[in-house]
Amino acid sequence: MAEVSPDELWRLVVATGLCSRRTATMLRAQCGAASATADASRVAAWLVDRGILTRWQAKRLAAGDDGPFVVGDYRLLERHDHDGEAVEFTARHEPSGRIVTLVLMPRKLARERVVREAILRRGGIAARVVDPLLVRVEAIEEVDGRPVVVCEEVRGERLADELDRRGALPLREAGEIVLAVAGALAELHAAGEVHGGLSLDAIVRESPAAGGRLRLRQFPLATDPLSVPQRAALGTEEEVTALGRRAAFVAPELVSGAACDARSDVYALGCILHALVTGRAPGWQGDAHETLARTVAAGPGPLDPNVPAPLVTLVDYLAARDPQDRYPHAAEAARGIAACFGLPQPASVAAAAKDSGGGLATSAVVTKRQALPPAVPARRTTFVPAARWSRRLRLTGLAIAGALLAAVAAVMVLQSKPDAIGSWSRQRRDVTQRPAAPPTEPRAPDGPARVPEPDTAARGPMVVDDPTLPWASPTDRSPLVLAYLPAGSQLIVAARPAALLADDEGRRFVKALGPHVELALAGVAAACGCRPEEIETLQAGWQAEGVDGGVVGWTARLVEGVTVPDTEDFRNRTWGPPAPTHRAGETVHAGPRLSFWAPASAAGRVLVAAPEPRLAEIVAAAADADPPPLVMPSDLERLVTQLHGTRHLTLVGAPHFLLNAGRASLAGALAPLAAGVESLVGEGVLAAALSIHCGADFFMELDAVPALDVRPTALAARFQERIAGFPAAVEAFCAARDLHPYGRTLVMKLPMMARVLAAQVRCGAEGRVAVATVRLPRPAGHNLALAADLLLAQADGAAPAASAVPQDAWARLGRKMTLRFEKDTLEKSLQLVADEIGVPIEILGPDLQREGITKNQSFGIDERDKPAADVLRVILAKANADGKLVFVVRKQDGVESIAITTRAAAAARGEALPPAFRDDSAAPVEGSK
Repeated sequence: MAEVSPDELWRLVVATGLCSRRTATMLRAQCGAASATADASRVAAWLVDRGILTRWQAKRLAAGDDGPFVVGDYRLLERHDHDGEAVEFTARHEPSGRIVTLVLMPRKLARERVVREAILRRGGIAARVVDPLLVRVEAIEEVDGRPVVVCEEVRGERLADELDRRGALPLREAGEIVLAVAGALAELHAAGEVHGGLSLDAIVRESPAAGGRLRLRQFPLATDPLSVPQRAALGTEEEVTALGRRAAFVAPELVSGAACDARSDVYALGCILHALVTGRAPGWQGDAHETLARTVAAGPGPLDPNVPAPLVTLVDYLAARDPQDRYPHAAEAARGIAACFGLPQPASVAAAAKDSGGGLATSAVVTKRQALPPAVPARRTTFVPAARWSRRLRLTGLAIAGALLAAVAAVMVLQSKPDAIGSWSRQRRDVTQRPAAPPTEPRAPDGPARVPEPDTAARGPMVVDDPTLPWASPTDRSPLVLAYLPAGSQLIVAARPAALLADDEGRRFVKALGPHVELALAGVAAACGCRPEEIETLQAGWQAEGVDGGVVGWTARLVEGVTVPDTEDFRNRTWGPPAPTHRAGETVHAGPRLSFWAPASAAGRVLVAAPEPRLAEIVAAAADADPPPLVMPSDLERLVTQLHGTRHLTLVGAPHFLLNAGRASLAGALAPLAAGVESLVGEGVLAAALSIHCGADFFMELDAVPALDVRPTALAARFQERIAGFPAAVEAFCAARDLHPYGRTLVMKLPMMARVLAAQVRCGAEGRVAVATVRLPRPAGHNLALAADLLLAQADGAAPAASAVPQDAWARLGRKMTLRFEKDTLEKSLQLVADEIGVPIEILGPDLQREGITKNQSFGIDERDKPAADVLRVILAKANADGKLVFVVRKQDGVESIAITTRAAAAARGEALPPAFRDDSAAPVEGSK
């Protein structure tokens, strides 16, 4: 590309966002006449000397490259080589000034669902690692429709270069390095992940100023992140050539196209040890093609004769040509390395040995190796692209959500404003000496339940009333297993109808939730061809994506001995009639609204229902693992692993989903719950779950995963304080309602119930999860549920006379609302406002196009308790800083709507602008902070 002129260079500096126009003008004046007479390269070098540009930026600008040099909040500083089509940059996060490594994925490949899921799954694992050797993923963002993975910035000398400089390392040092790498790999393997690109080039020694530590580059830095499943980059001649000396670490089976697994990582580990003790890459022939051919024929080759025999044997087991002859995973390899060199095992390996009961082999040379118990497959997560959001959930989904949310009301409903929660009194907590029905033993925030001292135990069980400890759980820690639900579900309900309905109090609790719950259970039971009490588990999931916004699917497992009828007559009567199709060896019955599938592996005990496209994905996933693990966002994945699977009802989701994209799930009578969720959970909560158990006592537990900058103990304290103000908020809410005579007596008792509940709440922390629990007398569950359900049904009855008066669009625009999101589009933000006020909002696209304004630019907003008209003005100001965007209210055939247009277009049509736009036509409104 030919070099541009100095004038064009200055234009590009501004156009690419690397410099503001004002700063560029000042710099050009400082550059003086040289700017006009010198060539673009000299001007660019002048800007580099002053720290305005990096050398990479200067080189690209001088060649006429217009970028991008800014991606979202990140300024790209340097580009680096990377396998595949992903692009790696050193970048600076402009808001914080931090230097990070950025990996940009191509839009075309990142749109593929399997690729997106793999990126999120692998990225989630790379973000949760704790081994200090591993380079961590800090965030996965979506910018302009493409995934962007943000990683720690680690730069230094590659171990391959250090080996070229130093030669063979002392045996002790070589053993320490390989053992550290093995420990890091063990953590990845335990999480169900493989490295896939291990070599001396993937290991970096940081500069002395940064501590001189060794760091291992992992996903997405050391491999092609778009390769699913992970394979060696050997598809073309160019890819093989680009491998260079890394080819010496590729396992023989990968050359023939096999996918990477833990044993191929172990092979690379053996090659690293081989290289460190010999000072050269094993089997390197000076050419990647020749090296791979030698690898297939002879493996890494023999070690030097002076290498100790135990070390030779160890390398033989690590880098055996046949995968079956290698250590099966890094944890076992690490134990062999530690024993051979006389080094202590890494912490991750010791933890694995403890989990397995100590039955793992530990000698350096193992002739008959015992593999680790199979790990629980790591749940995957998925990208959820922006889509049209639902105005309502499907009938079945709303009924199931309503059941849980009505019960949740006992904890979080009716807290209409955060500032309505009074400060909590420690004296009130201290006065409560014992709960109405105390547990026999509380659990500590971290670790097992306390054990009484011998003399106390001799006198009988000791009740410890410590308000800082959550109540002991009435259920064991059997995991909550979610399967056959739509990928990316962000709101999940799990119920155990058979166990709940087998208990008289459980039946009262279900009945108290209202007829909608009984109808929902009856509908699912009818689809399964059984009675509600014959449904062992029922799970439903929602995802903000797809046609009509919310994707809903459910799965039911029947009790032992009960199966879904396998007759055409039954299917015609209950499902549609459905049209049978065959997918992956399974029969799927497509109905008018939902499709149904009875997995063959479940022998008729499981029925899965979902929209046809989603059900096809679920069936395809089951071909790899049956039942398939649920693909969900990483924060929910981390929380689900902490939940008890034997609770009668569990609701788990992301609060930001409920308050923004999934707000439609709180429609109608459930709308007041939005304020309750926001008030109780507040800022800094990534995922939350509420579970209910109707046993000897009525038990509820709230679990929440805080953001990284929020301590779980601080979040637990916030729960305790806000729940303490709960009774006053409930009382104020009830007093403001003109309650219907039916149910008024019971509803007015709800504040008293709330006081009892608040007095029995105990909050604490378990690891990275904040926990709030409450135990109440056995009948409390159905009383709370009935009162809350009645109150929700009358939540809009505060002023019947006023509510009967129809409200026009301007009155609705005067309603106060809260709208918060970190980044979204103009179109989506307007849809959220329209859903909130109940007035259609239309973007007049041709008007915006004439002004060069697009609908898909992204921005963030944080407007709380403001009139909808003010929120709308802030949105328009953020979408166009020049103040060209306005809205007008239109009425056609008696129906009012709001049109988004421009000042010029409105003036040309003679449309009257709102007063706020007429009074301040020159200055756009800035979003409040």
